[in-house]
Amino acid sequence: MTVIQTEFIHLFQSLNSKKTLPLDTLPITLRNLSEYLQCVPLDSLGPGAWSSAIQGIETLFRRLTLLLPNLEDAENLLDIMVSVLKIPAVSKVSSIGCFSVTFILN
Repeated sequence: MTVIQTEFIHLFQSLNSKKTLPLDTLPITLRNLSEYLQCVPLDSLGPGAWSSAIQGIETLFRRLTLLLPNLEDAENLLDIMVSVLKIPAVSKVSSIGCFSVTFILN
């Protein structure tokens, strides 16, 4: 794995390890993540790295469902979901498709 791949996965590990998500920097982080996922080639990370990243995104989104009323703009969340659903390895994570639909409906 490259440094960028490692940092990408580390981002989710650090966010998900916090007791509370930082509401002051969260919109910027989500915007940056959205932009990154739209620009990164889908085959740039190996299947194992994508699997770890997808699990981290899913955990983060489960936590974000409680914060949706506090977020001003949810557009970046939708962009992240669309990008994740385009990843070839997403089919190996069985719950992500159902989770995305549930997240959108909530």
